[in-house]
Amino acid sequence: MKHSAWICIAAAGAALVAACDSSVTDSETTSGSGGGTTTSVGGGTVGADLPCEVADVLANCSACHATPKPSGGVSLRSRDDLLAAAPSDPSVTVADRALARMQDSTNPMPPTGQLAAADIATFEGWISDGMPAGGCDGPPPPETVCTSDSYWTQGDEGSRDMYPGRACITCHEAPGPGEHGPPLLFGGTVYPTVHEPDDCNGGGPTVQGSVVVVTDANGVEHSATVRSNGNFLIESEANLATPIHAEVRRDGKVNKMKDPVDSGDCNSCHTVDGANDAPGRILAP
Repeated sequence: MKHSAWICIAAAGAALVAACDSSVTDSETTSGSGGGTTTSVGGGTVGADLPCEVADVLANCSACHATPKPSGGVSLRSRDDLLAAAPSDPSVTVADRALARMQDSTNPMPPTGQLAAADIATFEGWISDGMPAGGCDGPPPPETVCTSDSYWTQGDEGSRDMYPGRACITCHEAPGPGEHGPPLLFGGTVYPTVHEPDDCNGGGPTVQGSVVVVTDANGVEHSATVRSNGNFLIESEANLATPIHAEVRRDGKVNKMKDPVDSGDCNSCHTVDGANDAPGRILAP
């Protein structure tokens, strides 16, 4: 016996037992074609090409829309399904249409009740990010490449070209025996790409001619020309009035830091993978 395309009932708490199609069977977990684990509720499976948090949200819809004969012909089984044009409105994607139904409090999807606001926000955020592929193992780590294919190998010889990519002020102020570098107002390294390893020389054609400008909390600008290996710094015993804004200028273009920060030790956040919400290395515009 077949029922209306949107009629499903809730059972066993989070799981849905579908009354959408006679082909629906009991809940199970299986292995998807992408090699990852897929979520199955009522016999419908959500593919391994979706980020885990998105698959978890769509598991609430899978009893009706991830089966071999999905309700209304609308499948939410895979990323390709979600990227397809919606049958009811080809001007939008299936994902867009699904989001609209999730947000519709009077006629929601699933019809057993509107999803939690956090779940809807997760799905909406994934759409806003361009609906990237994923999986329960998480995205692959970013590729780390030394674009220049050359490294600093001369140790602590006191050059302004030393240790590109490393946190300059942290090193210069490190406690312990021996001499350290001069005090720095600010310092860091500009690279051609966002994930470059420590000690890799930056600079290059896309960086040459860049100037880093730091504006302190008093509106005073301090600028440093980027050296051939990407390093920039200003030696000073003064302190920056924080928070500061920073930007890289080159050939009339500007790459601005989004938010102000409380440190001029640029590479302490702009690491190979990024720290404290930094995306990775400092890039020229």
